Amino acid sequence: MLKIIDASLHYKKQALFQHLNLEIGEHEWVVLLGKSGVGKTSLLRMVAGFDRVFPEVDTVVAGAISWRGWADVHLDIAYMAQQDGLFYWLSIIDNVLMPMRLQGQVPDVAKAERLLAQVGLADHRHKKPAALSGGMRQRAALVRTLMQDRPILLMDEPFSALDALTRIEMQNLLFEVFKETKPMLLMVTHDPLEALRIADRIVVLSGVPANVAYNVQLPKAQKLRDLTPELLGIYQEILRALGAP
Repeated sequence: MLKIIDASLHYKKQALFQHLNLEIGEHEWVVLLGKSGVGKTSLLRMVAGFDRVFPEVDTVVAGAISWRGWADVHLDIAYMAQQDGLFYWLSIIDNVLMPMRLQGQVPDVAKAERLLAQVGLADHRHKKPAALSGGMRQRAALVRTLMQDRPILLMDEPFSALDALTRIEMQNLLFEVFKETKPMLLMVTHDPLEALRIADRIVVLSGVPANVAYNVQLPKAQKLRDLTPELLGIYQEILRALGAP
């Protein structure tokens, strides 16, 4: 289990969140929702340990992260940021294989090509990122993330640059790739419907400073959920927790 313990973040002396506590099961998929600026990405960065390695200017972070009972350990994570982060001088296939090479592993080229084909990039695998659209680059970044066999997966709005139908296809791919191994997932989105399709549990951050305003466990699912009347009722509860009139 991963525990976020008494987490606080102050930016320019203003508290974004304070004394925040959250527990996530080892194979649980938790999706974070909240208004822009509430601190969702900052919380993800804190879990990843980026606040220590790459501290942000005018930002003070406090609290602890515990994984499997060990506090402040170096977490074995795969992280997908809002920006694609592709190396512009490498081809798409080489970008996808880069994490394995950096770890000294033999690249699984066959798996990479299979996933690139599933996201519609088979014919673009030898192109540089500049030759692709923003949505195509985000799909390549998703494949790079899916290639990493890590126990913790952190994703910050991974499908934001995609059109509605492609988003659903990529959400399905996420389920398909991890249906056997299922790492712990902590994902940020602005889309409540996306959260309802994907999550085992939805957590809404709200308030100033932010804290957990809503926390709901969803029915178990082996595939992307259909939006049933029960889920649409939860959707209305999420909107109220977000502050909708």
